[in-house]
Amino acid sequence: MRHLEARTVKYYSNQIDYYLTRKKIKNFNMRLRADNNIFVSAPLKCKLEDIDNFVISKINWILKVRKREDTRLKPYEKIENGALLQLWGQICTMQFIKGCYMQSHRQQNIVYLYTADTETLTSRKKALDKFLLAQAQEFFPSEFKNTCVAMEHHPIPILSIRRMKSRWGSARPAKNSITLNLNLVHYRPHILRMVIVHEFLHFKIISHNKKFYEQLAYYVPNWQDYKKELKNLNV
Repeated sequence: MRHLEARTVKYYSNQIDYYLTRKKIKNFNMRLRADNNIFVSAPLKCKLEDIDNFVISKINWILKVRKREDTRLKPYEKIENGALLQLWGQICTMQFIKGCYMQSHRQQNIVYLYTADTETLTSRKKALDKFLLAQAQEFFPSEFKNTCVAMEHHPIPILSIRRMKSRWGSARPAKNSITLNLNLVHYRPHILRMVIVHEFLHFKIISHNKKFYEQLAYYVPNWQDYKKELKNLNV
């Protein structure tokens, strides 16, 4: 495991904390993760002063991205009784109930989440994660299969579901498999379909070229509007 060094740079009234790692590379690289932590990769023999100056040169970009992230909607702010949860594009209320033998479910706009311990955040989060995965496992496969049939794609690829940090989906034509981001359960169903179509198209067209987007528009005419929805929710 590479060593991470925590560093801080100041530029006028701005203070930027970041994590530095050194690698066998020629150029600087910077990643700003969803949790707002900054990770910088630098050449092995590069001076710390040069690395700090690189970070300072990116301050305007960092502040711009953080401001944009702060204005994006979140699928949920807290994990507690009465907290709001966005599920399939609709706003629901979470209700945690003590009990480990009942199945968590949604009834109208209330999501009932059963857990052995309602007092601890860890237990509540575990119950919520389990419920969201169950939602994905129930609804993703049917939309996946329907889209496959509509696009006349055979054989049906292997479907995997997991949380992904930087992608909504991933296609692996060589292994006839597609992975979908679990967080799609927070969006309206047509967003899920757009992502599935997008990944199916990669079996025929690898790159995002003109032909790719023409095909995407054929199957999902409003894909550009749907893409904006994806950018408006912070997951």
